[in-house]
Amino acid sequence: MKPPRLTFPNAVLGRVVAVLDAPTNSFVALARIAGLDPARDFHGADLRGVDFGTDDLSGFRFFGADLRSADLSRTRGLKYARFDGAKTEGVSWPTDWLIPSGEAAEPRTLPWLDAIPQCALTPKILDYDPTADTSIVDGAYELAATAHSGQRRENGDAYFTHPVAVAEILVALRLDVRSIVTALLHDVVEDTAYKLTEIEARFGQEIAGLVDGVTKLTRLEQRSDRAEQAETFHKLILAISSDIRVLLVKLADRLHNMRTLHSVNDPKKRERFARETMEIFAPLAERIGMDTIKTELQTLAFTHMEPEVYALILERLKSQKVRDMLAIVGDLVGQDEFLENTKLELYSDQVFCFTPKGHLIDLPRGATPVDFAYAVHTHVGDTCVAAKVNGRLVPLRHQLENGDQVEIIIARGGTPSPQWDRFVVTSKARSRVRRFIHQEQRQQALDAGRVELAKAFRQAGVDVSEKALEPALKALKIASVEDLYIAVGSGTLASQGVVQATYPELLRMSGPPTIPSNG
Repeated sequence: MKPPRLTFPNAVLGRVVAVLDAPTNSFVALARIAGLDPARDFHGADLRGVDFGTDDLSGFRFFGADLRSADLSRTRGLKYARFDGAKTEGVSWPTDWLIPSGEAAEPRTLPWLDAIPQCALTPKILDYDPTADTSIVDGAYELAATAHSGQRRENGDAYFTHPVAVAEILVALRLDVRSIVTALLHDVVEDTAYKLTEIEARFGQEIAGLVDGVTKLTRLEQRSDRAEQAETFHKLILAISSDIRVLLVKLADRLHNMRTLHSVNDPKKRERFARETMEIFAPLAERIGMDTIKTELQTLAFTHMEPEVYALILERLKSQKVRDMLAIVGDLVGQDEFLENTKLELYSDQVFCFTPKGHLIDLPRGATPVDFAYAVHTHVGDTCVAAKVNGRLVPLRHQLENGDQVEIIIARGGTPSPQWDRFVVTSKARSRVRRFIHQEQRQQALDAGRVELAKAFRQAGVDVSEKALEPALKALKIASVEDLYIAVGSGTLASQGVVQATYPELLRMSGPPTIPSNG
């Protein structure tokens, strides 16, 4: 079946015509072949009667498009698409998007669509940085509004209000444009259908890297309770946040969440979130010199941890303000110089990883799953046979990264491998592996010595027993029968020499017995 002939705006018509005969029935595949931007190139498009099949329309923006009689009944990702101003008479919508009457709702009334307010950030940015390229802020604003369309916070507000509020906090700190863009996009990869590769393609590698850093920190927050490991968690966050802007966005994110924590209905959840803020994020803010944010975080956390005590304090301090003005960065002379000189190099020689239950393990950089296993428990290390990192099987020599979740697979009867000594980096792992190697070599020598001595005594025509060997120990200056076997098995003592020392009357060899060099 040949794809339908589609009519797009003149700006992209040439590119589409060139691929109309492409061997695909997929609208999305056709768009990709044509090199079309789903967020821009379908504004006003003529898509009448198009069968979209089972395509994923996440991120598509059909503003003002003509979709009359189009079939979207089997599509996916509709809640991440936008249809503002589109003509939709006769559109076949998915059955789960039908209104109670059984008739399809118009796009402008569908529950997942929110109106995009005008971006008010750019004038504020230009106030303190007149040369700033605010076009990328506007672009990020629109993308975030589209990506979060239909999502709601617990208090019922459109979710998009949150990234805007985080960006507002950073604007108040007079941060650079890329930090503001990162704030707007900081939840897009984690909470919507957009991929990091799409962020990089549109906003560049630097912003994608910042968004990725914030995303990793968000995922760390979702792990199990870390109250008893707060200091280690501090180190992990600082190690991951190699660019201070990642941490500044995360702190602003936490600050806005604390400002709206009262809307969370579950009191236990509020208390847990507040305690985590007090024990982890407020100290982090202090550590990087953001005292104003630290103070507000502590104050807000205290109101939820000890509401009665806080109310009493307010009563006594009616006229005093609890928070300082957010002006820590305002007096800095050069933003670029500030950001360049405050790269977080702390703990760059360490990696911090999680057990499957969420416990943090700190290790030297270059550590492997074997080092991790021994850090958990000696028995786990000794019996380790395989490892999964972030759910994927990896070689035991794999080098761990910050934030990795490591699962060690053990086997009953498993033992350390001599090969491990070539790549483990922790002293505990190395000493255990070398101890095992020594014990293994000793056992092998003991077994070999026992066999070799039995053969030598048999050839001499005499019986051998451990009791019979005891008189020879003094002559050979060896402490025990076991050491005697090991000396023979390792080649430091000739078996014939032991026969002669045990039975002097059987002197058949010309030289004295070979005695270990260590006497």
